[in-house]
Order: sequence, then structure tokens, then C-alpha cells
Amino acid sequence: EQGDYAEAQALLQEAVTLAETFGETDPRLSRSLNSLGLCYLDLDNKPSAEKFLKRALDLRNTVFGTESKEAGESNDNMGVLKQHQEQYITSDKFFNKAIQIFDQKIGKNSNKVAGSLNNLGKNCILEEKPEEANQPLARALAIAMMNSPKGVKGTMLYTTFVAEVETNLANAMSAQGQPEKAIVHY
Repeated sequence: EQGDYAEAQALLQEAVTLAETFGETDPRLSRSLNSLGLCYLDLDNKPSAEKFLKRALDLRNTVFGTESKEAGESNDNMGVLKQHQEQYITSDKFFNKAIQIFDQKIGKNSNKVAGSLNNLGKNCILEEKPEEANQPLARALAIAMMNSPKGVKGTMLYTTFVAEVETNLANAMSAQGQPEKAIVHY
């Protein structure tokens, strides 16, 4: 919450060291590696992020299986890393794999599916293929609104995630030269 990534990085490194004592099949290791990799990504240290996120993915594929929800999470995180590295084609592959896994293992209307769809849509915009962003972002928005808290008043169900998806959808519409459709989502 306070943004002290240096302290978080040190604590997560300790968590990885401790988790390694339990062995590679212990889920705490891949979880700690995953968290440390994301911390490095937040610090814009992409080489270190890749090292830990790739190791987490490899462990999860081995321990839980390539079609497990744990592997899905790691695929999504690798997609985000590749997006930050501007390797959009590779990023697409990771996001699509995560979506396929989450669709099967968690459910087609899960928040995990919505998150990966949003990431894929954003990736399409960054690839300068905004027309390909419409479908994943529209699906992500529908899922996010369906899963929003039920007691929200008003015509829209606003959460930070809904706002993020709507902004991505507006950006895609704007990039397609459709400002009248974009304005609805801003």
C-alpha cells in the first residue's frame, strides 16, 4: 500500500529462500517466486522479473500441470511481462493460454478470465490492432459487471477493474476512429 518496493523485494527474496527449504513441489515456492517476479516488474527490473516469473511458470507446469489454474496465473503474469518488454506476439500467446486454462478450470465467467481478457485487449491496443481488442474487452467488461458487488447503487456497477476495462475499451474505440463509441466508456 505504501509503495516500498525495495523493502517488499527484500522480504520476498527471504520468502523465496525460506520456501526453497520446503522443496520445489511445495506451492509456497512457486507462489513466492511469482510474487518476487511481479515485484521486480513493478520496479521495472525486467531481467529479474523474467527470471523469477519463468521459474514460477516452469515449477507450476511441472508440479501442478500445464493446464492447472496455477499455470494459468503464471501464464498471465508472463504475458504482462512480455507486454512490458513490447513482445506483443509472445504476450498474446501467454494471455490466450491463461484464458483457455481459466475458462476450463475456474469458469468462463470468473474474474481470472476477465483479467486475462482485459490484458489481451490492452495488448491488442499496444500492438496497434485496436479492432482485435473489442471482443476480449467487451467480454471482460460483461464478466466484471456481472461479478461486481450486488449492493451497488446507480446505473453502472463501478469497481476499479470495471473502470480499467472501460478505459481500455474506450482507448480501442478511439484508436479505431470511433470517438462517439469511446466517449461512453470514458
